[in-house]
Amino acid sequence: MTLHADIDNALSSIEQQCRQLAGAVPGGEPAALQEASEALRRAAVDFSRLLDALPPQERRAAPLRRRLQQLAAALTAQRTGLLRRGAMAEAALHAMMPATRQTTYAGPYAVAGRAGGAFKPMAA
Repeated sequence: MTLHADIDNALSSIEQQCRQLAGAVPGGEPAALQEASEALRRAAVDFSRLLDALPPQERRAAPLRRRLQQLAAALTAQRTGLLRRGAMAEAALHAMMPATRQTTYAGPYAVAGRAGGAFKPMAA
């Protein structure tokens, strides 16, 4: 069983966008990463719409499942690469500008080191 031409084209588009994202990750250029990830998202949404229109028996076709598994593996690798890039950027940011302390709450009732409004038992 072969894939419909529109499904095959949509999968090819996702694969191409995934390759473009893979090329943008090592460079770390924010605009290129944003553009590549947005194009990949659009291609995935278009594919999802096409897949919803397919009859259930065609969604379970072996060629489609194989390509989807390959694509899932490629997307997992992209996600891992992006997470690593993010961790490296965060580590570099902390090296340049270390945080003195993290505040969860701010305002007149916030106290560093202990919770504001903590219960204090009193003896009579």
